[in-house]
Amino acid sequence: APMALHSVTGPELACANFAASHTVATARKARQGLSIVAMQLESTARVRIAAAGEMVIADANDSALLQVAAQWKLDFETEALRRPPTEPNAFEESRYFIRGLADSRSLFFWRSSAGEPVCMVATPRKVGQA
Repeated sequence: APMALHSVTGPELACANFAASHTVATARKARQGLSIVAMQLESTARVRIAAAGEMVIADANDSALLQVAAQWKLDFETEALRRPPTEPNAFEESRYFIRGLADSRSLFFWRSSAGEPVCMVATPRKVGQA
C-alpha cells in the first residue's frame, strides 16, 4: 500500500509538481495548504543540575538508538502537535525521517554518564538553506 505523506515542504512549484505526481501514483488527491503552529514558553523552573555525560553524533548503524529516536519524535508530535500516533504508517514515517538525519550526520544525542541517551537534537538544514 502506498505510504500517506504528512506534508511536503519546499518551493511552491516543486511542491505542486510533486503533489501532481503523487496523486497520479497513489490515486490520492493532494491538498495544498499551510499550517503553522506557534508555541510560547510561559514559565521555566530554575534547576541547577550538573549534567554528566557527553554529546555524541548518532550512529546510523545503531538501529536500537534510531528506534528510540523515532519513538521520541512520534511522542513529541503526539504531545506538541496533537498528531494522532495511530495515523497509518506514523511510526514508519518517523523512523524514515530519523534515519535520514542519522545518514546525513545531522542527529545528536546527549548520553548520560551511564551511556543512556537522555535527549536529542537535530539540524535538518543549515541556516540559509531552503
